[in-house]
Amino acid sequence: LKEKQALPNPDKKELETIALTMVRHILHALSRLHRQNIVHLDIKPANIFIKNGAYKLGDLGHACLARIKKKEENVFTKSTFSSAVSSTSPESVVSARVNNEDDDFLWSPGSQMLDEENKDTTERARHAAFMDQIEEGDSRYMARELLQEQYDHLPKGDIFSLGASMYEIALGRELPANGPEWNQIRDGGMDDSVFGIFLAPLAQLTRLMMHPEPIRRPSAETLLASGGPQGILRSEFEIKLAREKAAADEYRKQLARIKSQGNIAGHTLGNRMRRSNTL
Repeated sequence: LKEKQALPNPDKKELETIALTMVRHILHALSRLHRQNIVHLDIKPANIFIKNGAYKLGDLGHACLARIKKKEENVFTKSTFSSAVSSTSPESVVSARVNNEDDDFLWSPGSQMLDEENKDTTERARHAAFMDQIEEGDSRYMARELLQEQYDHLPKGDIFSLGASMYEIALGRELPANGPEWNQIRDGGMDDSVFGIFLAPLAQLTRLMMHPEPIRRPSAETLLASGGPQGILRSEFEIKLAREKAAADEYRKQLARIKSQGNIAGHTLGNRMRRSNTL
């Protein structure tokens, strides 16, 4: 991307296509992780890999539980985490498929999770263990609330980091690690002029993902289910399927109108015949 952006006349359409494909694939990976109560916490361009045209989320060294599980719930352990995302060599890719294609965009990780003995500890000890497992990632892409140790919405921190990676693509340079610009970005004060390489829906998506309030950021699952602003996240297959469904719905409506008109005509003819028989 950096090489393409450095060209005298970069192909904006190509850059946008790359950015859109990347965010769609990584959202599938995040959807899979977040459903398993796991957060990545270090999403950045350096941890996004490309294999056979697919963008894959790797380096899960900072991955941890998204929240404390209740006692009656199953607590994630190292063994269950390994079954969710393969812990083999970096060349291995998760093979199990859940909710269509989500697993295709996870690179094999290594991670530190809560041990099984934490299941029966007191709430205070469990909270301390939960806090201890959280390691800060790269500050250039981290949400402000995580650096302030506010961990109520950890999955939304991943969403922010992915949005920040998108913003870096638009910016054409690395994001600041601190300072006034760092704070300005997290206040929602992004430079509108840099979004010139993106169509309006993709720029809007980036802003949504980087909303200053974590609760206002949509989840990965919500973005994929809704298709994002103006359906920009839908794949060609999903767009074709939606068109076919809309065409089928319109056909059913037309058929219902024809049947309704036929019933009315039949009812009118019947009335005329009855009146003629009485004359």
